[in-house]
Order: sequence, then structure tokens, then C-alpha cells
Amino acid sequence: MSTSNIEDFIRAEILVPSLKFQLADNFRSHTQLLRDEALRRGWETVSMGKGVTGFYNKAGLPTGTLQHMLTSATASSAVNICSRKHIAKSHFHRAGVPIAAGRFFPIDEHDEARDYFLNCSTPVVMKPDRGAGGAQVVTGVTTPEDFDKAWSTISAKSLKGGAILIEEQFSGIDIRAMVVGGKYVAASSRVPGFVVGDGETTFEKLVEASQIERKTNAYLKRMLGQPDYNWLSRIGIKNDTVLETGEVQILNLVYNLHQGGINVDVTRRLPEHFIAIAEAAANSIPGLAVAGVDLMVSGFDNESSAIVLEANTAANIAVHHYPAYGEAVDVAAKILDLLER
Repeated sequence: MSTSNIEDFIRAEILVPSLKFQLADNFRSHTQLLRDEALRRGWETVSMGKGVTGFYNKAGLPTGTLQHMLTSATASSAVNICSRKHIAKSHFHRAGVPIAAGRFFPIDEHDEARDYFLNCSTPVVMKPDRGAGGAQVVTGVTTPEDFDKAWSTISAKSLKGGAILIEEQFSGIDIRAMVVGGKYVAASSRVPGFVVGDGETTFEKLVEASQIERKTNAYLKRMLGQPDYNWLSRIGIKNDTVLETGEVQILNLVYNLHQGGINVDVTRRLPEHFIAIAEAAANSIPGLAVAGVDLMVSGFDNESSAIVLEANTAANIAVHHYPAYGEAVDVAAKILDLLER
């Protein structure tokens, strides 16, 4: 799998503008950020049990609720649609939103799915129909042995009657675009953890320094990842390797922040045609008032392409409030603006 576009992004969006890793002494959770914003407005917040918080405006009137990370502005039907990837992808397709080519197979159709995989001309991604946070997602499936292993891993943890998605792997830059009330408000790119060479320090020491730096951000320090040494060894990177000055080396192929990924604010950099795609994806699902739309993009110029991976009804806004690089965006205020309408 080529990682050149990720490395190019890191150079262009972090190294060239000389962005500094953002320190954060304190961390407020998704729920706390929304409560803090409500209190700032003079609202009342009431804990109702079972993860439910009620919001009441200055006049004492109810404006909405928050259950864990899901606001009452989003319809339960939208939650159901987004929780089933094949239904959500159908909505995207009907709305003309670009998506990766692929098919869903019930977990009892292993042989049919394997035949389909063998006819695919590109590496594929395999993932469960239901799932979040990157759980059981297997990338870079290229051989029959890869397929069988991925199928076994996913099906072992799938619910009865579940399905597995096999789709074309789109190599690019991972973007989470927040759409609130049908309008784009923020975007964050997620890239794998990385180090930058100085021509002197060994790879092992660079990794140690990056882990120490990560711990200075209260949001990210809870989610330390590890280099994929098997993959690194295959591309010739060892602990005693000395990278050239300015050379970027990613540590693994994992974008997920919980597994060591890095979040970079790109709110002002996202091209207009990507913003339109994110808004179209969110608006294709009735009742999806607050959405984290996941895109995979090939670049940031007007000629770049993008696909929508999924839409999340309970996207964590802390990603935008505590970027590793770039400016924080107050998404909490945008969500309460929506509740106040």
C-alpha cells in the first residue's frame, strides 16, 4: 500500500507551515463540552440518568437532550440507517454521493463472497455491517489467505444475521467533516502517527520522543498507539534506521485516534467540492441533524477526488476542540445553536 499521499499531506499541511504540536493541559469530554457551552449561555443542564442530559434555555424552556454523544436533534430513524452500513450507502448512492465500489454478504455466504473477492482487481477493505470506531475493519486484503483470515475475524464477532462489506480500498487522506443542521462547520484529518528525521537520531529514539510529545495533549495522551514493526520491517525501517533530515515516516497504517492516529484541523483548507459532498451525504439521510461524515480524499486541490465512507450520528466533537495540529473549532456552540432554533 502506497503511503506517499499521506506523507505529502503531512509535509504540506504540518511541516511546511511549521505547525506546532498543540499542548492541552485539560481535557473536556464531548458531553462536558456541550454542558460547558450551555452554562456559558446561561442555560440550565439537568442530568436525567442513563447518560441523558437535558438542556433548558434562559427562559427555563427545554431546548433538547443529549444521550451520551447523540443529540435529540437527530431522529432515531437516522440513527438506525447510519448503524447499518449497507442502508446508509444506499442513501448515499441514491443522492449521487460518491462511494467505493463494493458488496455486502451475509456471514453464511463465505464462498460467494470469496468468489466476488477473487474477481476484484484492487486491494479491498472488509468490515462488518454494524460497527464503529474502526472495530474489526481489515484493510489491504489482497490474497485468498488474507480474505479467509479477515472473514474469520469479522464473522466471529458479528451478530447473528450480520453481514460483511467487501469494498474497493481507496488510498488517500482520511477526513472527518462535521455537518450540523445540514451545513458544514468543521473538518479534521486523521493521519497515522509519524516521525520526522533529522539525519542523526535513530528511528527508535524518534518514536520515543513522539510518544512523550503525545502525552502533552490531554486528549491524545489517553490513546497511545504502537508502531507496526512487522509492516515497518517489510519496508526496510528498523529501530537503528536514521531517517534523512525532513524525511517523514508513518508508524503504521492506522488512522483511528484511539489506536495512535493524529488529528489535524483542516476546516479552512477543505475544498468547496468536498464540503458539498459532505453536506450531500448528511442531507441524504432524513433526520440526520448532526453528523460526522467520513471522507477519503486524494488531495486538497480542485482536481482531487473523494468518496464517503460513512456518516456517524454520535461523532465525538473533542476531535475538533483538541487538534494535535491546527486551530480548535467550537463545534459545541454550533450544535447548541441548532438546538436553540
